[in-house]
Amino acid sequence: MSIENCLKSVLKRIASLEQEPAGLLERIRTEIGFARAFSALFPNRQAAWESLSLQAAEAVEKRLASEGFVGLAQAVSEAEDLMAPIGQAAKEHVIHCCGHAHIDMNWTWPWLETIAMSHDTFLTVDRLMDAFPGFKFAQNQITVYEAMERYCPEIFETIRRRIEEGRWDCTASMWTEGDKNMASGESLCRHILYSKRYLKERLGLPYDAVNLDWAGDTFGHAWTLPAILSRGGVTRYYHMRPGRGPWLTRWQAPDGSEVLEFNDKGGYGGAVTPQMAHLMLDYAKETGLKDFLFIYGVVDHGGGPTRQHLLSAEKLSGWPIFPTVRLSTTGDYFTAVEKCRDRIPIHRGEINFIFEGCYTSQSKVKRVNRAAETLLPESEAVCLIAGVAAGFPYPAEAFRRAWKLALFNQFHDILAGSSGHEAMEQAEARFQEAEALAGSARMRALRGMASRIDTAAATGLEPPAGKDRNAFSDSIGFGAGDIRIPGRMPTVSMGAVECEPVVVFNALPFPRSETVTVKLWNRMMDPGLIVVRDHTGKEVAAQVAGSSAYSEHRSVNILFPAREIPAMGYRTYSISEGSPPSPEQSAALAAPGVLENDFLRVEVDIPSGAIRHLIDKATGYDYAPEGRLMAFLEMCREVPHAMTSWDIGAFDEAIPLLSGWQMVDEASAQDNLDGDSLGMVVSRRVSATGPHRAAIRVLRRRGDSRISIETALSAGSPTVEITLHIRWREIGTPETGVPNLRMALPVNIQNARAAYEIPFGHITRDLPGQEVPALRWADLTGSRTGGQEECGLTLLNDGKHGHSASGDTLRLTLLRSSYDPDPLPEIGSHTIRLKLCPHAGPLKVWEADRAASAFNQPPAVVTTDIHAGPLPPLKSFAETLTPNIVLAAIKRAEDTGQVLLRLYETEGADTEARIRLTGLARPGAAAVECDLLERPLSRSAARMEGDILYVPVSAFGLASVLIGEAR
Repeated sequence: MSIENCLKSVLKRIASLEQEPAGLLERIRTEIGFARAFSALFPNRQAAWESLSLQAAEAVEKRLASEGFVGLAQAVSEAEDLMAPIGQAAKEHVIHCCGHAHIDMNWTWPWLETIAMSHDTFLTVDRLMDAFPGFKFAQNQITVYEAMERYCPEIFETIRRRIEEGRWDCTASMWTEGDKNMASGESLCRHILYSKRYLKERLGLPYDAVNLDWAGDTFGHAWTLPAILSRGGVTRYYHMRPGRGPWLTRWQAPDGSEVLEFNDKGGYGGAVTPQMAHLMLDYAKETGLKDFLFIYGVVDHGGGPTRQHLLSAEKLSGWPIFPTVRLSTTGDYFTAVEKCRDRIPIHRGEINFIFEGCYTSQSKVKRVNRAAETLLPESEAVCLIAGVAAGFPYPAEAFRRAWKLALFNQFHDILAGSSGHEAMEQAEARFQEAEALAGSARMRALRGMASRIDTAAATGLEPPAGKDRNAFSDSIGFGAGDIRIPGRMPTVSMGAVECEPVVVFNALPFPRSETVTVKLWNRMMDPGLIVVRDHTGKEVAAQVAGSSAYSEHRSVNILFPAREIPAMGYRTYSISEGSPPSPEQSAALAAPGVLENDFLRVEVDIPSGAIRHLIDKATGYDYAPEGRLMAFLEMCREVPHAMTSWDIGAFDEAIPLLSGWQMVDEASAQDNLDGDSLGMVVSRRVSATGPHRAAIRVLRRRGDSRISIETALSAGSPTVEITLHIRWREIGTPETGVPNLRMALPVNIQNARAAYEIPFGHITRDLPGQEVPALRWADLTGSRTGGQEECGLTLLNDGKHGHSASGDTLRLTLLRSSYDPDPLPEIGSHTIRLKLCPHAGPLKVWEADRAASAFNQPPAVVTTDIHAGPLPPLKSFAETLTPNIVLAAIKRAEDTGQVLLRLYETEGADTEARIRLTGLARPGAAAVECDLLERPLSRSAARMEGDILYVPVSAFGLASVLIGEAR
């Protein structure tokens, strides 16, 4: 019989003996079992050490057989003496036991309960620290610190004292333990910025004191994350999910930035028991390292370390044939393993996937998150510009408050949609406050700028003399009743007499042309004679899109093309009656079911609501596969299963909705509502037949649900716009399963490959049929059918994340009615906007990024009156001159009057970024690169030459720059 089998036999006989109260039998059995497993780490000593383990086991058995439990203590001592060489080697291995309390924000309980559990957890920690002088504790998430400061100040003072003692390990580099697949890159930057500022201001911790991002329960980790973390002084990363992969890596982003990543396969909270040695052995076998991190404590609903955990640690630390058990900190562990950095393998790629259902559960929270991530940086940019152009005071504190509310909503169970109903309602309330803070600042800034633009010069009219009642028209004041749309300007009329002056603002750092909408209240204009003029006198005919009514007041809703709106700037127009010219570019309903503009011909199959042909007129290539439909809807159902918010179950049906659609009856009061009304204001639309926009709307009812699809082309745009209005009444239940609504997009290509936007970058994935996350765009590119040339299609969205690609088909999940923990997450009305962007040649990521930015951030149309002013009718304030560089943020620095810019590179090319700044900084101003905390770097290559900023950005890299004199 082998030594191993002999040992097993002896241990089995020992286990059959009656357990004794002192725990010595458990101790020696565990030590012998550990010694045998530990021996496997040392092949050259394994046989000798296994022999010692067997001798020890036989010695215990022999003494117990002759003396019973009376001789147990002596038996254990003799056995441990026999195994002393093994114990000596084992003590070189250290299990760093780190106490922690994983606290879920608003998971299946209200915010007050989160506060209460945090209070009680930290009170317990303080008492245990008094009783166990060696006990140390780690806590992440600034949200819980801020909650204690605001609601439980005595607990906050306890935390401050324990930090000063060095026993409270603050691991809060992020505002909350948030989702890192669906949050934008700029949001992740703000997590670090506001977290470290809070720790410095409230707890006296220097920026460099916290260098760990604790993402224990986060459901996935984007590949670009190390680049963001490292630029915020975060060099260490802790997570538990998805659990696959190595224990420890040097995780590298696409730009080569690196963090040390610990993948906790034991979980982010457990009990201190001998079993943790088995995890250590697995870790040691894989890494060859002698320091191991073990997290213990009661989790999710708070609790943290218990007295039992600490007593167990004391007991295990006294076992001679066992690793060193040390009450420790994450810092001690990472410092130890960093000494062996060269031995740690490199990982390049994302760390995904788990809980794929979370990319689609609770679509409302994903929509408002996108709205916040779009509105907040835009508002900062607009207010910065308005400060220069109109003396608008920059509302720094309001922006900080708004960002913190938005960041809270990115908690992994909130943004992921895996929280209960009450938590999701509270998330909506947070967004409304963030929107009010940022949106009101944007509105005031734009109105202030519009009031200083020389609209008199733009219109060629004299400003009204005086301020009497004849200085404005009957239209003044109307429009305020429009529906609330996140971040949109109200369409109230300013009451100019001769015409309607409007200013179209573009907050993006590149020029753009868009079709925009204006409401003209109480103006008795002939719909066929409405003309829009720019400041040069160039005219275009307006297209009437509909009408609105409120009491006796009426409006006409018009569309017009705003061409070449300057980068981060504006263009001024006036609207009046005249003789409209013929359009230079047009979109038209060319035939029943056929849309056409200068770039595309789109044939809509009315019975299915899908696209039969999508033809590039320049090449004649049809992006819809021959004999197949594109952009059709599928109604799917998952079989009943557990954790429906988290997991996608097997489908028991997937029904393409290829029949039963009908053209919308534009004469129907019910079907013709355009969704742009609020109670007292009633809006109606007219058929969109050109010249600026042409659309086809179809409608289908399925059970109690109602879906309309609008497919549209705009003049001058090589893209297809798809808008869905859905009244969703599909309910998931444990008996019937989970209803889904998806859109399928077959593309006429071969050898397709799928690319997806991720925070500050993109990634190519080959995961056929698997639901994967993306931010604002996903792309399918391949070779043309029957040819070698490449082409593809980019799909843009305004708040969706769950995509899948299989063969030549890209899918997007639109709605998914999970039933736990919220039983009714999707019931209600949904508006979903998508855009299809066909492209000849390979995917150009910078073009996809720009298209996605423009789609999610439409121009702001600001009504005004006729007045003189110091600002010209046309102006740009900032422009990105290197197209592969994205300007993610431009704002005022947190502590100075400097301008802060954040840039990243999209195409994988080392680039000297060039950003033209006009009026935002004086020509030749000082420029210095900085980190995410806005601290200047010791080595900086940024410079201003005239009004152009030059700064090197590495391939797929990230850069932040401060411009101007600090004050």
